[in-house]
Amino acid sequence: MKKYDKFIKKALKLGATDAKIIKPDSVVTSAWVRWKCRYGCDGYNSSLCCPPNTPDTYDIWCSTKIC
Repeated sequence: MKKYDKFIKKALKLGATDAKIIKPDSVVTSAWVRWKCRYGCDGYNSSLCCPPNTPDTYDIWCSTKIC
């Protein structure tokens, strides 16, 4: 994975405390996470990092797997 070292170095330079390369198929997604945010969090729709401003479950699944 030496070809990805530049990404790790960049993440650390930008302030990450740790960084590593993972296999896309190790990412687990679930639809309940968005529901938890929508109905269980006062911060829903308050940030670009929070739903509904984030990709939905299908989009995340497609970005980590071959659709």
